[in-house]
Parts: sequence; structure tokens; C-alpha cells
Amino acid sequence: MRVSLLAGAVTLAAILSACDFNVVPYPVEEVRYQVAPNRVSCPPLSRDDQPCLLVKRADETQWREVNPSTFPNFAHETGYRYVLLVREQFRPPAMTYEVVRILEKTPDASLAIPGQP
Repeated sequence: MRVSLLAGAVTLAAILSACDFNVVPYPVEEVRYQVAPNRVSCPPLSRDDQPCLLVKRADETQWREVNPSTFPNFAHETGYRYVLLVREQFRPPAMTYEVVRILEKTPDASLAIPGQP
């Protein structure tokens, strides 16, 4: 009996060690984002010297700074307000963002301020 339990435990350990636990099907969500027509200085701990984008997720009311590298396949043009369809997915260790398409690109001379509506 002990031998069969030990053999079962060894077999289970071998099966589990062959599994790739990093491949977890995290949900993907497509969300609208609004991008302000202007950029601002990034916070001091930012990893990039480029000015930050100001964005609002569809369910957010205030502008927040994001590093331009957050949306690697998006080229912001100052003076235009954008509405983007963005695919969000958690891929450890971080969220990933992919711009699916630009829904609107409107000329806008206003200035957005972080933390303001």
C-alpha cells in the first residue's frame, strides 16, 4: 500500500512539474479610452523621458497620466482628441494594452489637466 501511494505521489509530481502554470487564460476586455489633445510631464518615477499621455477609461471621470509606451501601437498627434477601442488583458506581471482601432480623431485646442474632468 505504501509503495503504491509513493508511486502515485511521484507520478502526480511528475505531471505537475510538466505543467506550465504561467499559461492561464486571463480574460480579455475591449474598452473605450479617451485621449486628451495635449501631453504633460510624466511623474518623477517614470521610466521614460517622453511626455505622458492623458487618458480616461470609459468609466473614469478624471484624466490620468500614462506613459506613451502603455499603448505601443498608437501614435498620438498633439491637438487631436481621440477615442480608442483598447484591448486590455492581464498578463503577469502586468496589464497589457493594445489599441484595436481609433474610433474618433477630432481636432481640439483645449488643454486637459491630470486629476480634472
